[in-house]
Amino acid sequence: MSQLAYIHSGAKTRVQKMRVGISVTTPGVPVIGATANNEGVLLGTTTTSADAVGMAIDTATYNTAQQSDNSDPSQTVSVVTNADAVWQCRLSGAATSGSALIPYFNTAASATGILVTPSATSGGSTVDMSAVDDTVIFCYSGANAGVYRRMEPADATDVNLTQAFPFAIAADDLFFVCPITEGAIQYATLTTTLDEYDALVATALNTTPTWRAVELVLNDLGNNGLLNSYVNLICADHAFAGSALA
Repeated sequence: MSQLAYIHSGAKTRVQKMRVGISVTTPGVPVIGATANNEGVLLGTTTTSADAVGMAIDTATYNTAQQSDNSDPSQTVSVVTNADAVWQCRLSGAATSGSALIPYFNTAASATGILVTPSATSGGSTVDMSAVDDTVIFCYSGANAGVYRRMEPADATDVNLTQAFPFAIAADDLFFVCPITEGAIQYATLTTTLDEYDALVATALNTTPTWRAVELVLNDLGNNGLLNSYVNLICADHAFAGSALA
């Protein structure tokens, strides 16, 4: 999670110093409350940050030993604790942050703008998109560049759309997939360093996700969208609000 986008309610940002129970080496990552036998906040994981206390916006090194200069070994990290903070998270094309998204070529023209036949190469074999049913396919280049639609892949050979693109889809138009949709109840998988969204992982509908998409910020070829597209996420399991307090 690279940076704070905004506070959903419009309230003032609350930043609190919290003691760490693990080293935080990357800013913009989720932290959860201390568990048994831990001194302070811990890191979330790629798939869950249940009972998150917020997002760490700087770094800290966890020490256990007495220091030679008699300084306090306890360290703190700055955490945005607003339960309704929205975080702009870059879409990564792999589990490693900074990876480009994967572009797909459309192999067969669709005059009605209702069908995409994605392939890893121009004129190549169609890629099976059934694992990302009901998520987003975005037109990266072509007449529909900058527009996205929900996917309903019926089989391994093509992608049906719930709504037509404005223009006909031509062969070799480029698309990429964002496997999460705004407002939907879906898993969000983070990269290994927890600071970006792993768009290579197919998400699934789930009743108790940690992170939920508020909005998508997808960019086309003119804005280098394979490296500069984002999802704005809000925590759905925060320690200071919602079901976590029940």
